[in-house]
Amino acid sequence: MKKIVAIVGPTAVGKTEITQKLAEQFQAEIVSCDSMLFYKGFNIGTAKPKNFKVPHHMIDCIEPYENFDVMKYKEQAGTIISSLFKRDKNVFIVGGSGFYLRALMQGVYPSPPSSLHVRSELEKRDLKSLYEELQEKDPESAECLHPHDTYRIIRALEVYHLTGKKFSSFKTSFEAQKQESSYDVLCIGLVRKREELYNRIDQRVLKMIEAGFEDEVKDLLKKYSEQVLNVKAIGYKQMIQYIQGTLSFENCIKEIAKETRHYAKRQITWFRKVPGILWCHPELEQMKIQGYIRKHLNELKKYDGSVSSF
Repeated sequence: MKKIVAIVGPTAVGKTEITQKLAEQFQAEIVSCDSMLFYKGFNIGTAKPKNFKVPHHMIDCIEPYENFDVMKYKEQAGTIISSLFKRDKNVFIVGGSGFYLRALMQGVYPSPPSSLHVRSELEKRDLKSLYEELQEKDPESAECLHPHDTYRIIRALEVYHLTGKKFSSFKTSFEAQKQESSYDVLCIGLVRKREELYNRIDQRVLKMIEAGFEDEVKDLLKKYSEQVLNVKAIGYKQMIQYIQGTLSFENCIKEIAKETRHYAKRQITWFRKVPGILWCHPELEQMKIQGYIRKHLNELKKYDGSVSSF
């Protein structure tokens, strides 16, 4: 069975920095499982990796207006992973979108095909009412989704309206079948104390602003509709409101940081429910992380066995 290393954790925990160094050390290439990095043009607001020394995949692979579901991700990422194995490369799956990682490792649970009529009726409603209905009809699905994730909220409600069953029930049925992974996966979760993580989130937001986030959003608004930008990633909605004069600059920064903290909390909650994750601090436990990976990949003969410090 092919060996894969997955490095997961909440936004701003430090996945990008450590995984680029680890991938270089272990002769690996990185396959992203961060749903916000798929979209072209969303760079500063998503903290998209740049100037990396090792190849990254599943980044900038679709246009913002395209629907990219978990099945498409599984197919494309699976093809890339197979090609990397053929080239005798180690594979690191990196990101904070646990739903995509699970689909890649365990498969995608079946659900009813989309209905143009039902979907169009749902799309006429405002997002707040849609999310509130999902919380009422399928709280399990609502808990896993960001309130601004229009596409997945509508999909979950679409399934409910078509079948009368919770979208989460299809997941439960699938998991009851005990699907086995096609890979031997070592999953390392990066973790920090809450105060430390929240401080990093605040600093990231300030760096986004300094890096030209406002100009990025203005450029995107020239190419795409406001609705497209609002649903893709945290921060774009708030920056649009600032640009349009409905939100002050100070409150814009506060709202982006607050929404990012909430998102990080949901990511942590999601990953904490996944058995088998080895939790490590990305800076204080680097040697432990390297040891886990070295032990996992020891049959591949590409690593010289030394342990280095970053």
